[in-house]
Amino acid sequence: MRADDLSFSEAVNLGILKSVKDGLINSVGIMPNMVYAEHGYSLIKDENIALGQHTNICAGKPLTDPKLIPSLVREDGSFCTSKEIRERQEDTIDVKECEIETEAQLKRFIEITGRMPDYFEGHAVFSENFFYNIKKCCKKA
Repeated sequence: MRADDLSFSEAVNLGILKSVKDGLINSVGIMPNMVYAEHGYSLIKDENIALGQHTNICAGKPLTDPKLIPSLVREDGSFCTSKEIRERQEDTIDVKECEIETEAQLKRFIEITGRMPDYFEGHAVFSENFFYNIKKCCKKA
């Protein structure tokens, strides 16, 4: 079983660690842009699990300059929420902007872990443009 959202908060990190230690989880997705990313990784780095990039474009702040990714952010520079994205009448996520942020998250993943992710997937956004971007990033990696 997989646990997503490592790095969402300290509490989530500790819950995922417990699930891994208890043998319930053998695959963990880390959100590289979140404040608790390094903390989460430090907890599970020595565990025998698959570690993936849980690409996040709807929680917290981007790693990219918000001016470069306007389709993904609010005026204050934080990501639009998944609810805000869902309420749009059409898929307004710009593929190139999404690619810029996904690659920034991959770079951060590597900085934190020292390696490539075992897999890529996305956090809470159902967008054909987002899915296309994740597939494209997988092929490049």
